[in-house]
Amino acid sequence: MKSLLKWISITLLVLIVFLGVAPILFKSKIVAFVKEETNKQLNAKIDFGDFGLSLLTSFPNFSLSIDNISVANIGEFEGDTLFSAKNLSASINLMSVISGDQYKIRKVSLDHPRIYAHVLKDGKANWDITKPDSTPATAESEPTKFKMNLKKFEITNGYIIYDDASLDVYSLLDNFNYTLSGDFTQDNFEMQNDGTIDRLTVKYGGVPYLNKIKTTINAALEADMPNFKFTFKNNEV
Repeated sequence: MKSLLKWISITLLVLIVFLGVAPILFKSKIVAFVKEETNKQLNAKIDFGDFGLSLLTSFPNFSLSIDNISVANIGEFEGDTLFSAKNLSASINLMSVISGDQYKIRKVSLDHPRIYAHVLKDGKANWDITKPDSTPATAESEPTKFKMNLKKFEITNGYIIYDDASLDVYSLLDNFNYTLSGDFTQDNFEMQNDGTIDRLTVKYGGVPYLNKIKTTINAALEADMPNFKFTFKNNEV
């Protein structure tokens, strides 16, 4: 019995050490791969700073953290930064990563995101950054490996601008804090939206209809995902 307990203890110790060291060993390769592949797929420049991976703190989920991430426009919208954030973190089901079948994302958090959505007078938008798919069309397309098994989405201290010259509309959400929760694994579920905006500004035709208004959001939706139908319950805005 003592011998068995000894080997169990050693095995557990080796497993813990591996879970702690593995992300560090593969970190540089993962960073290079992510930057190279994302920039191949997008008409934009993707960059980020420190890249953290952890299996211990969120086991059996896989914790991913990216600091100072940014998506900068090129071409016609060069000079715009579509998206930036101090930190983007996600919790991913470990077994889904190991199986390679479908990657199930449990939680996504954005810290200090800055989003600039810009539309020109001709209707072109700066978020249309996906390169055209050059792969020949086939009768059956390969299913994506990403499955949004999302439980929670959070934004902390967001700064979001929507500037649409085609409609002459401008809106600003300053210090936007938001939480979206619900069981997205279900076809029908309650989607809860909670948030605050310290300063909400909305302009149309240059006229400010809302100017730095403090706003609270508490909205529950009955979500029918197969039909993409959402019904409001008792809500407060």
